[in-house]
Formats: sequence, structure tokens, C-alpha cells
Amino acid sequence: MKYVIAYFLLTTVYASAQTKIDATHTVFGEALGPGIIGSLNYDKILFVTDKSVYSARVGIATRYYEVYTNKKAFEYDFPLMLNRWNNPNKKNHFETGIGAFMYWGFNGDSLRTTRGVFWGLNCFVGYRFQKPEGGWMVRVGWSPFYDIKEHWLIWYWIGGGIGYTF
Repeated sequence: MKYVIAYFLLTTVYASAQTKIDATHTVFGEALGPGIIGSLNYDKILFVTDKSVYSARVGIATRYYEVYTNKKAFEYDFPLMLNRWNNPNKKNHFETGIGAFMYWGFNGDSLRTTRGVFWGLNCFVGYRFQKPEGGWMVRVGWSPFYDIKEHWLIWYWIGGGIGYTF
């Protein structure tokens, strides 16, 4: 948690003036990314400086898969993320984000599968198209994630989304 706070403090050291953005809510669907296969997300702008925009995002995803032979189950994923993007008064942005995802389902392999709530860490580095006055939003980027319980990292994961800002 202290690294999250340090990240946001360091990126706002030189920011002094406030910038106006009319549209602060975004609803978007995302393929791949922190929601693994796909997710529905809500992103809210928390505050704006003269150089950056800071937002929080929460999502939900579900998938039905084979846990082991002849056993299928649903899994629910909840990606949570804090994002920072530049150029508040323009439509093209470089976006970075750090966060966590909680998933409820099965974890492990075919020999030792357990059901429960599990946590992971994720980040996002990529491009975001979003006008300050709202409208269509598109984002695409690199989104690796790390499973805390099983200690595995997928560093090559990518994702992209499309939605509407209002």
C-alpha cells in the first residue's frame, strides 16, 4: 500500500493548477486485461491536475470453465485499479495503473484444487483515447498480473477496451 501512495505522490509533485474535465464517469467493456477473458468496468475520475488525471476503476467478470475432469464451475473476478493518465485537455493519453484483482472460484491444479477468495496484483501501461467533454473511450495496453496464492506471473498479458464517457 505504501508503494501505491508513493506512486501517486511522486507523480503530482509538480502539479499546481486544476484543469476542468466535464465528463468524469466511464463505463466500458474490456477484452483480456485484468478481467482475464473479459470484464464490464466503471471508471471514475477522482481528481485532475494541470498535467495528469487520476481515476479509480472497478469491474466484474465471470467465466465458466472446467476445473478438473467432469467438473465445471463459475469464477467471478473483480479487477480494482488506480490509474493515472496525462494530457487532461487533449484526447490522446498515455495511461498507467496499478491495482489488485479479487477472484472467487477454484485455485490450484487437478491434484489440489480449493474453492475460495483469492487475490492477485495487476498493472496497466498503454494508450487511452478519451475526450475531456466525453463520448467514446478506447484503451489498449500491456496488463501483466501476478497470483499471490499460487505465485505465478503472466507478464505478457495485453488488454483493450471500448466504452462511453459521460
